[in-house]
Amino acid sequence: FEEAAKANDLDWRLLAAVGYQESHWEANARSPTGVRGIMMLTRRTARSFGIRNRLDPSQSIRGGTQHLA
Repeated sequence: FEEAAKANDLDWRLLAAVGYQESHWEANARSPTGVRGIMMLTRRTARSFGIRNRLDPSQSIRGGTQHLA
């Protein structure tokens, strides 16, 4: 969270709070609608930010951070 926040000029605590709210920081989280990962990214959103594996914590956090930014 800290690295992604720094790279996008956001507060890491905001990102951590979003990740907790979305998935309780569960890397393998899945919703009934198909969103996945810590930041609960759709396939389309992940693809738009170059995320190949929504279940990889660093990729999920990076994609979620870019989306929020």
